[in-house]
Amino acid sequence: FTGVAATGPIMVPRMVAQGYPRGYATALVTVSSILGLLIPPSVTMIIFGWVTETSILACFLSTVGPGLLIALSLSIVNLVWVRKMPDIILEDLETHKQRRKEMPARFIRAIPALSIPFVILGGIYGGVFTPTEAAAVAGIMALPIGFWVYKGLNLKNFIPIVRESATSVGAIMTMILFTLILSQTFVMLRVPQMLVQVVFRLTENYWLILFLINIFLFFVGMIVNDITGIILIAPLLLPLVREMGMNPIQLAAIMGTNLAMGGVTPPYASILYLGMRVGKCEFTDILKPTMVFLIVAYIPIVFLTTYWAPLSMWLPTVLGYVK
Repeated sequence: FTGVAATGPIMVPRMVAQGYPRGYATALVTVSSILGLLIPPSVTMIIFGWVTETSILACFLSTVGPGLLIALSLSIVNLVWVRKMPDIILEDLETHKQRRKEMPARFIRAIPALSIPFVILGGIYGGVFTPTEAAAVAGIMALPIGFWVYKGLNLKNFIPIVRESATSVGAIMTMILFTLILSQTFVMLRVPQMLVQVVFRLTENYWLILFLINIFLFFVGMIVNDITGIILIAPLLLPLVREMGMNPIQLAAIMGTNLAMGGVTPPYASILYLGMRVGKCEFTDILKPTMVFLIVAYIPIVFLTTYWAPLSMWLPTVLGYVK
């Protein structure tokens, strides 16, 4: 949500002004925004690590490779597609030079805001604080930056922001409470073990089981959000993938990439609908380019993540989070 809400109002009008169709520009920004669920720090991976009792840092690192590859594939598809758009207006040389002159000053002004993710990730991977403590540090850093550096915060809008944040956190914690109750009920009824038996009765083919897991997660992502999907499904799939010999960290990457896609696939498609509102376009205008981006640039990386373990396991292994 944050990716679309923050970048959409800035990027879509600029792209439209340069000749991009509004539906295409909105689709590109919307699909790109789901990378925020994969690139650390990711709430989805925090929830996965918590529910499955695996290393959150390793879960963070497992989605970096797929996330970067998806970003690259989206860029390539966009580059090929825009060559077929005759209305694209290229920036003139003088305007380009002027923008380049402004970049250093704008970068310096952005340093306080950019320092927050660096402190968060550096502190987590450096062992200075846990992901939970990192959230508190980020909040403490954001307050003076918002109040005194950018002056976007004041006493008038601060209280509503705190109220909205508390409401969101309360809703998430309540959802987690009840889904954990359901998950524990599944465990007590031995549902995960029964699932393993049922799957192995159907087939013992490793590759076919992975394919079925992907299809299952795809449909889960279409009807629930990523956090709910993780809490409900991860405890069910964990015994199955362990029985197959798969590392749970690879499962984190598989679930992360599949459930992130659910944010832009109807009927749930919450990120897609928000993108439509931000981009001020109709569903029919955004649907076709969104589906093309998913089919050509996103879904192949999902299957690559599933069938080629080094894509998700290499970085956690190199940095010592997976033995």
